[in-house]
Formats: sequence, structure tokens, C-alpha cells
Amino acid sequence: MRVLKILLLLASTIVLLTACGAGGGGGGGGGDDSGGGNSGTTWTEATLTVTDSSINGDGNVAIRSYSNGELEGAPGTFSTNNSGLSILLYNFAHPLVPASPEVNDSWTITASLDNVPLTINATVQSLSATVTTQAGTFGNCLQIVYNYNYGSNPGNGLQFPQQIVRYFVENVGLVKAIITKATQTETAELISYSISGNFLALSNNWTYQWDVYWWWYDGLTETFTVTAIQNSN
Repeated sequence: MRVLKILLLLASTIVLLTACGAGGGGGGGGGDDSGGGNSGTTWTEATLTVTDSSINGDGNVAIRSYSNGELEGAPGTFSTNNSGLSILLYNFAHPLVPASPEVNDSWTITASLDNVPLTINATVQSLSATVTTQAGTFGNCLQIVYNYNYGSNPGNGLQFPQQIVRYFVENVGLVKAIITKATQTETAELISYSISGNFLALSNNWTYQWDVYWWWYDGLTETFTVTAIQNSN
């Protein structure tokens, strides 16, 4: 993504290196992977916290932006409860947005979700997509498709995504995500945002709305705010 920077919310996804929660709706799940990280570059790490939720969701996720433009979930704790934050940004500490992306760039993430083996195949589909949301129309969006392949039947069709398509805009972040599950498709879009200075500056915030979340929440809205910043140097 251009050297796209997102909040990450993302994405996703969330975004982990050790053990983290990766659940969506009803509570936090568990996720882990065998590696990730970006050595040799400096980074800024922002903690995104659910500061408002129409379904009383809560939690946080750390997003790390590297000096080479890569965006990923930060190593360490990821925790959400009854919040869409995890499905938007969780990505198992591998690139959510790669450095200097090109169309057809791809990478693979090997992990597990709630103890179910998982492989995510990510592909850059476009550097110039146009997306219209309640927050406005955005051109030159970075479009990345993440396909989820499980090593065994994950069971709950609403808990485990099959595919997530995320759209990112430089210096804005995630503007839209389409989450395909076994039993339904959910769309989340940016409806407002406030960014002052650096993309991941303290108090910056993004508000999203879902058309449907799980099967009973129509019109879910949530606000994610940068509540802490850490730098590598």
C-alpha cells in the first residue's frame, strides 16, 4: 500500500507474534503463529482501544508501523470482547500492509485460531480502487484480499472468516472491509475519522459501521482511538 499506513483500523486484522486473542463477536478467541516481525527498521506502535460501541464492546489491539512502510499487528497481547475490532485488524503479526506493495504481491501467514490450524493467503489486488463510504469517496485505495484456509472444520460459521477484503487509504487507514463467513457476508465501512499530525498520533480515532454483525446486530457502530504510543528508538 504506497507506503500505506493504517491503523489498523485495518486491518486485519488486527496482529500477533506470541499468543493473542483473535475472537470476533461474542468474545475473544485465541490465535498464535510461529513468527513475523520486521527486523532492521524502526517502528511506531499504536494501541487502538474501543472507546465507543453500540453493543458495549471493548478491547484493544496494537498496530505497528515500520519506517519502510509496512504495517502489521504488534507482538504481544490482543484482547477484545464483543467487538468488531478483531475482525477488522487482526492479522497475526505478519504484514497487514506490505512495504512498497505492487499488484499481485502475495504472502502466506501460518497460524491457528481458537486452536484450529489456519493458513491465510494474502494478495494485493489493486493500488487504485475507488471506495465510497459514509466518510466520503476515496480513490487510489489499496485493496488486499485475505483468504482463510482451516486445517480442520472450525465449526461456528459466524466466528471464523473465510475471506476478508480490506481497503486502505494512505494517511487515513482502513476505509472498508468485506468479511465473508460460511453463513453470511458482513461489510464494515468508515463513517467518520479524526486525524491530527501523524497517522498513528495519540487521540486519532476512526468510527466504523457494520451493515450486519453476527446475525443479530444491524448497524453496529464502533469507535477506535489511539490511546498509547511507543517508539523503537
